[in-house]
Amino acid sequence: MDAVRVATHPLLTDPILYLADPPKRIQWTHLEEVFSPCGTIFNAGKSSVHGNSKRKKWIVRFHTVFLAEMALATLQGAVVANSGPPWTMVISHSPTLEPALPTHRIFPQFVKTYGTAGHIGDESPQTVFRWFRRAGPLVSVRTNVNVGYPERVIVVEYWNEDDANWARMEKNALHEGMQHRPAFILRTYDPCSLYCAGMGAGCTDDDLVDAFIEFGHFRE
Repeated sequence: MDAVRVATHPLLTDPILYLADPPKRIQWTHLEEVFSPCGTIFNAGKSSVHGNSKRKKWIVRFHTVFLAEMALATLQGAVVANSGPPWTMVISHSPTLEPALPTHRIFPQFVKTYGTAGHIGDESPQTVFRWFRRAGPLVSVRTNVNVGYPERVIVVEYWNEDDANWARMEKNALHEGMQHRPAFILRTYDPCSLYCAGMGAGCTDDDLVDAFIEFGHFRE
């Protein structure tokens, strides 16, 4: 692994995560099933949140910080569906259940393959995490996302824009598991995108700027 890119996670220093407000119907076996893509988990018990006895947390321990990172990025918002009414997990890095999000979020990127070469959107979020973690810590990894293309894509979000740019510029230096995959590009994903059609061959970037600048600045 390229040692220059081995960056520590900005929030996680121990292999421990906290589940916020688990219902009484949720059993440890339910959690073992949901977290299984990230390895074996260990039950570190339930307790009240300090300063707020009405809130409960379930402490989950992993073998390594890497696996805890993987769970935080890939299973946030996962649904526990085999326990009666479905329950959506809220995962925190903190015993006080603070949101595991950056103060200033950067734009996510989506993975797009060239032409009809196939796509890599069928891989699990955990596999994709292993591929892209080399560039730096990840806030989230989602697969099977609709961004307007005929095929669904992978969306990755980094904590640091320098890491996101490195992944975009040095994609051939990512995980060895991608070397035999179809060629791909990383593109910035703006959820507030507009798709313009019928503009004519003479339309330029400057024309688009003139048309939209009154509504604010835009990224691409």
